Order: sequence, then structure tokens, then C-alpha cells
Amino acid sequence: MLIKWCWIVEEEMEGVTLKTFLKQHKRCSSRLLTALKQADGLLVNGERGYLGKTIAQGDEIAIYLPREIRSESIRPVPLPLNVLYEDDHLLILNKPSGLPTIPSRNQAEPSLASAVFYEYIWKNWEASFHPIGRLDKNTSGLQIVAKHRYSHCFLQEANNLDLKLKKTYLALCEGEFPGNRGIFTAPIGPAEHSLIEHCVRTDGKEAFTQYECISRRKEWSLVSFQLATGRTHQIRVHMAHAGYPLLGDSLYGGNDYFIKRHALHAWRLELTHPLSGERLEIEAPLPADMNVLLGEGEVDRNRRSEM
Repeated sequence: MLIKWCWIVEEEMEGVTLKTFLKQHKRCSSRLLTALKQADGLLVNGERGYLGKTIAQGDEIAIYLPREIRSESIRPVPLPLNVLYEDDHLLILNKPSGLPTIPSRNQAEPSLASAVFYEYIWKNWEASFHPIGRLDKNTSGLQIVAKHRYSHCFLQEANNLDLKLKKTYLALCEGEFPGNRGIFTAPIGPAEHSLIEHCVRTDGKEAFTQYECISRRKEWSLVSFQLATGRTHQIRVHMAHAGYPLLGDSLYGGNDYFIKRHALHAWRLELTHPLSGERLEIEAPLPADMNVLLGEGEVDRNRRSEM
């Protein structure tokens, strides 16, 4: 498997270094540039390129991605994958709840990474596992996986800087949620009494969670969320702090009588394809354990009522 990209230097790039061209204008990370340099994967007009070389208008810049070595700590496992989109650059999956994105440290448990590795071996695709963000084990829904280092660099930057990548989550929160829309801004940090739990704390990292209440019942409310930051357990922590913990989220005080995992689903994804520039909009239907509490089609009915 050989992955190659070529670009012709335009007039506005005249006089910059190869490093500046690739890092600032083509979103190559420092780690990728190091790998390309070590593998002689940088070419300028067909000859070996050096990162400090000044480039000129009309130059042809080519990169050849080096072969990737899969992590030996993740064993391939033949698990079914719910693939919603795939090409040579990225994979978008509907992850079920109960399946970790990657296995826990020092554990050989099945994971999404295990299933993806098995598919890669079957398809002779030589790549490591490059998730963009990482869904919690019990969070269901859309998980992006970059299929090589370059698309990983592009999408990771988009995820960190909110560059045309938007993910919408749906959650069932306890009680009748007040207000229709707004934003939670409380800072989040690790809880002192736990290695897993996080909490709102004045010395935590800034966290911004936009919300919109879709429907309310006496026992619970259906709420959509978009994250402007990516703190650990961000939605779960903010909702628990506000007094409306997620159903099933026993770690943060949620009632697990109706559902045995926190009722959080990565529902909708909008992003610009890292190579083609195509705008993708993908949805993962609510899983059965959340849908049965809402009644079939409640999300769709509310969408139609807003049209």
C-alpha cells in the first residue's frame, strides 16, 4: 500500500520553506514531518526534499506516507462493524454502547480498535488505529477513524480547533429540563477522590457545552449537545452539576433503573472531507435502549415540527 499526495506551489507560497508549506498550509503535524523525513518520503520536483529548502512557484511537492506498524497491544478481533461511511482516507462508524474505543491499559478486551484492525488485515490495509476523539465505552454513536497519518493530522486539527467539524450528541437527562437552549461554562478537572471521575472545580480547564432541549417529560428530557471543548466526561459532568444527570449514569448520580448505561449517543456529524473538500453529513439512529424510553421516532417528529 502506497499513499502519495502531490501539490503544485502557487504564487502566494513563493519563497516559504518546505516545512512551512507542509505544516501551516497542508496541516502536516511535526510527528508526520519527522516520519516523512526519516523515510525519505519528501520530494521536490522528483528529488529528495529538505524541510529547510525554500520552494518556488511551480514546484511539485510530493509526500509518500511511510508504512505504519500496528500496535501489538491491540489484538485483532472479528467483531461486526456498523460502517456509515468509508473511503481510502476515513472511516465513520456507529459504535455500540459497551464497546470501548480502545482497550483499557494492560487488558486484552475486545474494542473498536480490535475490530478495525481485523478489517484492516482482511483488506490488506497497513495502518494503525487513528480515532478522532474517543467515545466513552458506554457512549454509543458516531466515531471517526482516520485511515492514515495525513487524514489523521487534518481531522485532529479540525477537531481541536473546530474547523468545520461539528458533532451533535443526544442524551436523556433526569427531570424536566429548564429553558430551551443555552451554554454551560463551568470549568472541569479531575475529582480528588477518584481516578475516573471528573467534576466542576474553579481551577479546572475551561469547558463549553451548548445545549438545546428537544422534548420534556416528568421523568426525563431529551437534550441535544454540541461541544466547543473536549474535556473528559464533559456532558456528563456539566449535567450532573446542573442537577440533571444523565439517565443510567450511576458514576455521576444518575438513576440506572430505566437504562443500565449513561444515556448518551453521538447522533449527527458534519465535517469537510480532509482531501476532497466534500461536505459530509451523517447520522446514527438512536439505539434501542434509548429509543424504547422515548417511543419510536421522537427525534424525527420533533425535527418535522420545527420545519
